[in-house]
Amino acid sequence: MNTLREMRSGLVAGLFGLLAGTLCLQSAHAAVPLMGFSGRAWNAGVFTGGNGDVPSVSAFTSWRGKPVDSILWFASRTNWTDFDNDVTTDVINFAGIKVLALPTHPESLGWGGLDEVAAGIHNSKWQNFGAYLVANGMNNNRTVLRIGWELNGNWYVWSATSGGPHGDRRQTFKNAYINIVNSIRAGGANAVQFNWCLNKGNQGGTDPTDGWGSYPGDAYVDVIGLDNYDWFSPNFTDADWNNTKSQSPGFNDVAAFCVAHGKQMAIDEWGVIHDSNGGNDNPFFIQKIWDWLNANAGIVAYETTYDETGAPATLHHKLSPPEGTTWNPNSSALYKSLWGSAGTIQIPPAPTGLTATAGNAQVMLAWTTSSGAVSYSIYRGTTAGGESTTAIATGITSVNYTNIGLTNGTTYYYKVKAVNTAGTSGYSNEASAMPVVGASPPIADGTYTLAPANATGMRLQTTGTGDASNVNIGTPSSSTAQQWIFTNVSGNVYRLSPASATAQCLDVNGQLTTSGTNVQTWTYLSQMNQRWALTLVSGGCVLIPQHATTMRLNNTGTANGSNVNQLSANSSTAQTWAIVSIGAPAAPTGLSATAGTAQISLSWTGSSGATSYSIYRGTSAGGESTTAIATGVAGTTYTNTGLTNGTTYYYKVKAVSGGGTSGYSNEVSATPAAAATNTHTGTWAAKGNIPSNPTWIALYQQATCAQNTTYVAKIWVKGSGNFLIKTLDSGWTQIAQTTFAATSTWTEKSITFTTPNTTNPGVLFYIADAGGGGTLYVDDAFMGVNGGTNVLANAGFESGNSVWTVGSSIWSILNNP
Repeated sequence: MNTLREMRSGLVAGLFGLLAGTLCLQSAHAAVPLMGFSGRAWNAGVFTGGNGDVPSVSAFTSWRGKPVDSILWFASRTNWTDFDNDVTTDVINFAGIKVLALPTHPESLGWGGLDEVAAGIHNSKWQNFGAYLVANGMNNNRTVLRIGWELNGNWYVWSATSGGPHGDRRQTFKNAYINIVNSIRAGGANAVQFNWCLNKGNQGGTDPTDGWGSYPGDAYVDVIGLDNYDWFSPNFTDADWNNTKSQSPGFNDVAAFCVAHGKQMAIDEWGVIHDSNGGNDNPFFIQKIWDWLNANAGIVAYETTYDETGAPATLHHKLSPPEGTTWNPNSSALYKSLWGSAGTIQIPPAPTGLTATAGNAQVMLAWTTSSGAVSYSIYRGTTAGGESTTAIATGITSVNYTNIGLTNGTTYYYKVKAVNTAGTSGYSNEASAMPVVGASPPIADGTYTLAPANATGMRLQTTGTGDASNVNIGTPSSSTAQQWIFTNVSGNVYRLSPASATAQCLDVNGQLTTSGTNVQTWTYLSQMNQRWALTLVSGGCVLIPQHATTMRLNNTGTANGSNVNQLSANSSTAQTWAIVSIGAPAAPTGLSATAGTAQISLSWTGSSGATSYSIYRGTSAGGESTTAIATGVAGTTYTNTGLTNGTTYYYKVKAVSGGGTSGYSNEVSATPAAAATNTHTGTWAAKGNIPSNPTWIALYQQATCAQNTTYVAKIWVKGSGNFLIKTLDSGWTQIAQTTFAATSTWTEKSITFTTPNTTNPGVLFYIADAGGGGTLYVDDAFMGVNGGTNVLANAGFESGNSVWTVGSSIWSILNNP
């Protein structure tokens, strides 16, 4: 929140928690724990406007009737001196979750400070902060670092806006965030949690969920935060609430992203606001937040209610006495009733949607998350309804499990129970499967390389030949450090020996079974921690589970030297591997797909040494057939014709040479469609719903032009309503503008202008509604010297919203609009 944030320098807020274990988190350390102080199924917190001081938090606790699980502290952000080592003693000594909100850089550095952090200039500051956390006992998963919060707003100097006077800063923010995380870890604080925080809705001319352009990657984020107040879009009806949830960023898409990436979600800040733009005393909003938290407790890390104290102008959120019961009496009473009730954590409901998939001497189980569950227990039998009352596996923290060592030809029956501190649920539905020979890939004993599916062209390698040599990934080479000897032990279980040290074996350090346990090489001892199962998954790739059957070989990054460890089973491609014959070329990279009418055109970057390529296709993500639809493709492009319009097709490509066949490329998809009458060329165009009265909402992008030169800006239009074409300099000062009326046939409209007398000037191509009512279609924009090169990117909108800033209340970019 812009207005409130500008008033705050250091503050404490709420408690947040998350149900550790209901997600398979893609991080090398444990999730933020559920503290249980509040008796809720999540960490319930508050911001009292102080600096984490005991009196303010205690006063709120006494009024609410339940203790808090976590506190929030804001760093001073004037300069580095104010920022250094100023976490208050009350915060350091707090027994629950400590959420530390940290700017990427002091405000005294201005907007350019983000560039400095992105360039690594201030890494030592952040490394020192990591050491400070360690020295003060905060290097643990109860410490959450909320770096550059509300990144999609334009009110902070670290903002990751995609448009406006400072240009597209999303990649800069991403680089800065990554540098901060790496530096803090280098300072020794490698067990803390990192929070990447958005504000609700499209803020300050950018929407980070458009490709999540500022998301730094799963290796750098543990918690994804969302700030949401009953402000500027108050919630009084179910329709209002559904709109709040569905805006972007919002509850729906942030929660879905968290689930897809195995992350926890935090409602970092929420509350009622008593002013002309807020819902004021609005118990409806309180109830809806409560309902959402209960329904989504399985992914909620924590939530922070704002109960701010201060001068009258800042008492927007207050719920507790005396101001809260005066300003927001109904909201205050409902909050106290719900959050302060004597209710305890409830036994979770029984899991649903249990499925069983047969493999070779194994069965793979999957089920739907049970709200409030901390772990799951697996029950098995050999007759319908005959599962033993003694679980075959307990403490399962993922929603899938592979039962290995089974007898092929025997049908096994399974049920699952959910567990938390309150007790154990009833049984799930029953599922059964019969393991069979051939369900896993027939890998002949021999020498291969292993290619991680999430890092195209990389290879599993060991960095040495001695015991305890680290295993990581690196760029393909002819080194024997990237060659692995597969020796079948039984069924689909193999010993994997490094060719560079054949007396050794791929090994889990100390036979550990916890997430993030190092994978290394060790003298072959014929132990279970040196045996690995090959489980066939989509696209001909394999999962490689270790003897601890919920754990899989996991690649934690995509760069040279990225560590390899074992992690609880999840759907991440970091746990999917392609087995590649020795001498085969590297997998192709950069595969892209462009849809046409009944056809899709593919292109990719060639692989060194490849003599041809093979194309694989499916109709679901990861569902490409293992039989190629085309082989012997000589170039790096291919057009697949005769397709069905409206069906989405998925593709991967392999490179082929005399030495063998590579692993798969990245996956792409596209949907062929009949040519649309509302596009000028291609299948995409921008559509404007023009209001009767002009609002001047814009669709625009900035491009670099030659200085002091006559340019033309033009675009093809069709439909009804009035619009304007405008050009502005990089400071948003108008250069030229003309208003036009659309007609029912495609017509090109243009203006001419002279670019600023500035070296490499940035010029905005800007189209906006001008009233008149109607529906307008625009396509094939151009800006440049007449008859010369178009300086606009994605001028025909064929890449969707890419590079365009879209005023979504009027404009949308659509395929076949």
